[in-house]
Amino acid sequence: MSDSSSPRSKREAKKRTRTGCLTCRARKIKCDETPGRCANCTRVMLECRWPVMRAVVQRGGGRPRTAACTGCRVARCRYKTDMTEVVEHVENTAEEEIDRDILLPHLDAFFTSVYPVQGNAFIHRGTLLRDINARRADRALLLAICAIATRFLPTAVPGRECGWAREAKALLILEGTVSVQRVATALILAKHDIHCGRFSSAWMLAAMATRGALALGLQKQEEEEEKTFIERETKRRLFWACYCLDRMMAPGLPDQILIRADLADSIALPCEEHSFLLAISPPRAGLLCSDDGEVGLFGHYVRMMSIRYEILQTTRGGSNASRNVPWMSSAFQECERKMTAWKASLPPQCQLRPDTIYARQAQHQLTPLTMLHVWYEQCMADLYRVVLPGFPETMAAEVLSSAPPDWVHGHQLACVEHARSIARTLQTVSQHVDLAASPFLDGSLPMCVLESMRVQLQWFFMNGQADAAALREQVDLLLGYLQPMARYFRQAQWLVSSFSSFFSSSLLLFFFLILL
Repeated sequence: MSDSSSPRSKREAKKRTRTGCLTCRARKIKCDETPGRCANCTRVMLECRWPVMRAVVQRGGGRPRTAACTGCRVARCRYKTDMTEVVEHVENTAEEEIDRDILLPHLDAFFTSVYPVQGNAFIHRGTLLRDINARRADRALLLAICAIATRFLPTAVPGRECGWAREAKALLILEGTVSVQRVATALILAKHDIHCGRFSSAWMLAAMATRGALALGLQKQEEEEEKTFIERETKRRLFWACYCLDRMMAPGLPDQILIRADLADSIALPCEEHSFLLAISPPRAGLLCSDDGEVGLFGHYVRMMSIRYEILQTTRGGSNASRNVPWMSSAFQECERKMTAWKASLPPQCQLRPDTIYARQAQHQLTPLTMLHVWYEQCMADLYRVVLPGFPETMAAEVLSSAPPDWVHGHQLACVEHARSIARTLQTVSQHVDLAASPFLDGSLPMCVLESMRVQLQWFFMNGQADAAALREQVDLLLGYLQPMARYFRQAQWLVSSFSSFFSSSLLLFFFLILL
């Protein structure tokens, strides 16, 4: 740079403060420093607050200047207010944003569309309504509920969802308290970020929730005489929700697990939903390693996620995969046994029958019921996928060549059959319910659909591209179920968009398979 250009650049550079508004500082984002109306605050409809400037007269006379505290001068920043002011600002803004006319519809949407699925049934609705009426409900929890429920309302104000989520995260981080309500808040925010496709942020929030649950001792089973059944069951459900998300975030990777398996052996599984809502203590609680006791949809989901983690850990065993061959591996056979036992242990109210389908639909529980059976087919396909070529967990060809006669081919057929059964499960439900009018609101279905398509595509090319019409029918059927979900879940949007373009020609289909 020439000498003449350097002074010009310095003269023309815009003078900027080193702080920005307090709102942007609390949210940890860059502020454009427009006093009183910065773009960030305007976009998410937040109050743009600035620090109070104290006038100090210079010794030599002249214009007043702003004073900085000693700590801020050391840190080389112009001014810094006490952190409690920022926290108070966030709390006040959140309280002003949510009035009852806005809050109650979001609560209805949450308990109708979010609460029933993916182990989210860890908030007691009656207790929450009581706390709201008494004005002692946790503000961050309400913000998180509103943020995740907004997408399921017929109409929503643009930008408000992001604003609520950011305010809830700010309260979570800035206040730094660990409580049952804050663990629930972090868990809901993690699920919200998953819906939005922000998986890195969801991963960190899930870890925060899990660490908080362990710090509170939610995994302990000491009987607390002063606690009601609802309080004890809420803590148990919150622990199991963290357990399931922890298993989902670390698919078969023991070094990424936060909740050890032995911590979950003695804690009771979630009871039936009506028992939880009406505070009816079951005569005998179910356990993770036992098929006895009262267990609801949530409890069966916990068992399924536990077995799924074992399956992925078995099939992705790395260097041990060649030594522990499936036809001689007790771990592989144990996973098969557990899946068979889980399927056989389902009570009539958890089976996919016409009367159960209609009853669960009336209770807003049709999606979790259906997903239990979808997950069964997906887990069986995951287990048998070791015999299909082209997958990360595929066993070496020299190992498979030593298998008993017809063992490999038989398990290949079983893997493909389970992958196809995902569509059959959805078809069974669609015979009684219009899935276009009542879409599935479980964000894990797109992942199961993707894995089903991968298995079927691999089998299609293994068999010389025979029966292309049947494959296309399966693809159209699965994408048809995902299409209504694209409005609610970013992963469904990606999958529908990608597969719609990839399946436009057989050439693109071929390259897609290679990329997988």
